[in-house]
Amino acid sequence: MSTDGDGDVLGETHLRERGVLVETFRSHGGEIDSSPHCAKISESLNRNLDAVRLSKDWKAVKEILWIPVSNCKVGRAYWLARPLPAFKKLKFIAPVGSDSLPWIPEKTRDIAKDIDSPIVITEGPIKAMASLQAGATNQFAGSLGIGREEEGRTRTTI
Repeated sequence: MSTDGDGDVLGETHLRERGVLVETFRSHGGEIDSSPHCAKISESLNRNLDAVRLSKDWKAVKEILWIPVSNCKVGRAYWLARPLPAFKKLKFIAPVGSDSLPWIPEKTRDIAKDIDSPIVITEGPIKAMASLQAGATNQFAGSLGIGREEEGRTRTTI
């Protein structure tokens, strides 16, 4: 387990510094992985297991915040990873070959067809959770700054 120096888990500190309670994060299906294993990273992010095992960049990651990303048809489509510290300066990492769906909370999906309901767009899922926790009713977190590695290249979707 990695700590921030004060005994707190890095993921919890990361959320708290952004105004998100761990309970809020978990209520949206988020998981804090305080000892990420190569097999889970490989499987969840569709990466080669040996490449993950041998990567000094992945070895530097102490914790991962896993955020479920859903679509309307299949429920959870994939996991979005927020490595701590950042992986190759990327904040969020989507699986190789994924379509970088935006994170949309269930509440927002429920009112999506109501054109009279305003929708607030945030930069990412953590900021959207902070807004929801503060009382905003409808959030949509775009896929700004989500990095994907494909065949050795890093690509950022904006």
